[in-house]
Amino acid sequence: MSTKTRKLSSYKATRKQILGLGVSLFLGSSWVSTVNAMDSKTFPGSTCQTAGSQQSLYYSGVKGMTIANRTKRTKSAICPIVRDKTTQPWRRLRVTVRDRHSTQNVKCVAHSTPRTGLAGWAATRATNNDGPFSTLNFGAIGEANGGTYSVVCQLPSMEKVNQPSYVSSYEIIEP
Repeated sequence: MSTKTRKLSSYKATRKQILGLGVSLFLGSSWVSTVNAMDSKTFPGSTCQTAGSQQSLYYSGVKGMTIANRTKRTKSAICPIVRDKTTQPWRRLRVTVRDRHSTQNVKCVAHSTPRTGLAGWAATRATNNDGPFSTLNFGAIGEANGGTYSVVCQLPSMEKVNQPSYVSSYEIIEP
C-alpha cells in the first residue's frame, strides 16, 4: 500500500469517527433538551390545608392522599404550589377533584402572588357535573415573578353519608 493510499484511508477513518461523534453529540443534546423541556410535579390532595382557623377538612382515601369536606358547609382548601422556575410562567396547572354534590360545584382559584403579598394574578375554574372525577385546567398565568403560588378550592358540603367532595391531586407543569 502506498503512502498516499494509507493517508487517504486514515483520513476516511478520522472523518467517519468525527462524523459519528458529531451525530452522537447531536442526538445526545436533542435527548437532553427534550428531557429538560418540561418539569412536571404532582402533589396529593393531602398537601392542602383548611382555609381559616378551624381545621375542618379531613384527610381520607387510600393512605390519606385526599383532602375532603365531610361537613354541612362549604369549606376551602389551600394547596401550595412548589415551583422550580419562578421567573417563567407555568405551562399548565391541573387540579383533579371529585364533586359529589348534586347542585353545587367544586370551584378552584389559582393564585400567583408577588413576594410583597399584595394583589397578584388569579384564575378560576369549576366543575360542571363532569362525571365522577373532574380535571380543572389552568393555562399559562399572569406571572408574579419570583412570587408565591397556590390553588384554593371550595368544596361543597357533604349531602350523603360518606360521600364527600374532595381534592384528589394537582399537577404543575413548568417549561
